[in-house]
Amino acid sequence: MTRFAVDGRIRLAIELALTAEGDDELQRGQQDAAGRRLGMSIADVDAARRGWSLDVRISAAIALAMAWADGDAARLKNRRERAARAGIGEGGRREIEAVAELVAGRLRGRGERRV
Repeated sequence: MTRFAVDGRIRLAIELALTAEGDDELQRGQQDAAGRRLGMSIADVDAARRGWSLDVRISAAIALAMAWADGDAARLKNRRERAARAGIGEGGRREIEAVAELVAGRLRGRGERRV
């Protein structure tokens, strides 16, 4: 199994999922452009905004980030286990949660909520 690294695509996928409920068209356009620069297709971007990916590891990373942002302890535990089964090590899981914390903090700073 290859080592899992939280790269730009995964960071953006997490951001897309956590900000999907917002109506900031400028932000959406910037995210779409960032996705193109990272080699993401329109389908990849749309899927991430819906909270999933065709890639099992990216899907598990998105689910973990969403569970962290929701603050449901039982769901978070379940998603951590799912990420581990998908081959995401402890360091990767911590990094995913840190990205979720960063994005959620920006949303709170603007008075927004993901859900």
